[in-house]
Amino acid sequence: MARYPTHAPGLASRLVGGEEVVVSPRAGRIWTFNAAGALVWELADGSHEVEEIATLLAGARGIDRGQAHDEIEAFGDELAARGLLGWGQVPGVTSRRAKRAAGSPPSGLAEPPRVMVEDKLQVLAGACISGHTTDGALCMTVTDGCVTQFM
Repeated sequence: MARYPTHAPGLASRLVGGEEVVVSPRAGRIWTFNAAGALVWELADGSHEVEEIATLLAGARGIDRGQAHDEIEAFGDELAARGLLGWGQVPGVTSRRAKRAAGSPPSGLAEPPRVMVEDKLQVLAGACISGHTTDGALCMTVTDGCVTQFM
């Protein structure tokens, strides 16, 4: 039976410098995935079954499809245990990010998909100590400045 990985509701994510940053305001957590994890995440919109994603990951990593399939299953199960991913039985609508990722997957990815960082989400409203001066700015920081985004 086909399995379609899909993001859990209520998450925000963005590709930053080849890594995926996923934020759950509800859980107050933030995760960063490596480049292979970012590829899997972008394709996990509920429209691509594991076998399709495995074909793209295998090409990006220079490995056989069976190994890529196993990596996706392990990564997907890890994300599901963290509440970030679910497994659908029928395909959904393809997102713009998934179309882009499928159309131009990276190459030369050395590592299997993995979570690099999991940490508490810290959000400061108004002025923050980072030195920017925009009134009413929202400043999102993560431990040791590993990921900083100003809005």
